[in-house]
Amino acid sequence: MSTGSLTWKEGKTQVAGADLHIIQGGTGDPILVLHDENGQTVPLRYAESLA
Repeated sequence: MSTGSLTWKEGKTQVAGADLHIIQGGTGDPILVLHDENGQTVPLRYAESLA
């Protein structure tokens, strides 16, 4: 997945016994952004500036 010059990697991880879908991109310290009930699966408009 790519938006602009940043490449995004999709994957899964497990937290407290629950499987979570994750999208990773950028460098630096990680942050966690939770989506709403619509289940947004593409990077949000502000994601590249945070990465």
